[in-house]
Amino acid sequence: MIKRLELLHVYRAIASVAVVLHHLTAAAERSFGASYLGGFFTAFEFRVDFFFVLSGFLVTWVYGERVGVPGAGWAFFKRRLFRLYPLLFVLTTLKFLFMLSPAATTGRWSGESLDFTTVLCSYLMLPTENYPLILAAWTIPFEVFFYAIFAIAMSTRWRVVLGIALIWIIAIIVHGALNPDAKPLETLFVLRLSHLQIMAGVLAALALRTWDLRAWQRPLLAISATALMALPFIFDTLLRPIALVKRLYLAGTFVALIVGSVLWEQARGRSLSLPPWLRMLGDASYSIFLMHTPILLIGLHQLARWQLMSDVPLTLLALFTVVSGILCHRWLDMPMQRKLKL
Repeated sequence: MIKRLELLHVYRAIASVAVVLHHLTAAAERSFGASYLGGFFTAFEFRVDFFFVLSGFLVTWVYGERVGVPGAGWAFFKRRLFRLYPLLFVLTTLKFLFMLSPAATTGRWSGESLDFTTVLCSYLMLPTENYPLILAAWTIPFEVFFYAIFAIAMSTRWRVVLGIALIWIIAIIVHGALNPDAKPLETLFVLRLSHLQIMAGVLAALALRTWDLRAWQRPLLAISATALMALPFIFDTLLRPIALVKRLYLAGTFVALIVGSVLWEQARGRSLSLPPWLRMLGDASYSIFLMHTPILLIGLHQLARWQLMSDVPLTLLALFTVVSGILCHRWLDMPMQRKLKL
């Protein structure tokens, strides 16, 4: 069995860039009335859905062998928590200090917008009805909650893990079907639809561990490719209006993509050989994800001041944002991880 799934690393790199391009497109249009590349990346909001599915899959794939091992749950939880927290703590503190400084602008960047609950939840990675100080970190509580549940499940058996996943999925689907108009931040946290996608990744990894799915390699890749190509045509009309349908569609699409890709790479008998820049981009995906929003917003305000809101300057801003994330990973995140020996 191949331990490092390089094709998934490629997808992680692509998704991290898609995050930047989608938010650049949305922010340029919403705040400055500028259209970036004709709004091509507007529908790329599904990139976070991919990360949720991938997280559930990789955790189960990598740590599944430790289920039932005494003490493995706490070791797993501590390792994953320290992987997320150091960089989040540093960036949250920088944002907090900036908001309190005279240089802060009005609105969300000003200290006037701070409240104790938001600051506390931002530091403790807890769910809140407001977005945390680092906007992209709204996904972190979902990851931490999943890690906690998985850590508890690791002290038992696979049947219990599967039972928890199925019960949780049914509860989320029922709640989503009965409350189609509920806003995500107003829904009870444990029943929010993002958990559904993480659990879909868990079930996908369990299926690969349990059954011989080699015959499904090509059909799954064909299904995922067809579903992804159909997204631009059906996203606004069929998927966006009903959150549950959108999440289920994307979860199924990315499960098919991930499982089909793993089967393809396993059939090769060896991992892909990635160019250094692509491996670096995949490694830096977490840093890019966390810090891209402040860089984009500051950059957009500056470009608007210089009256340079055209495709070329905006593309350069996207490139600068990605490179900044890579440098953050190499110069800040990696040294902290080495000191923590993770």
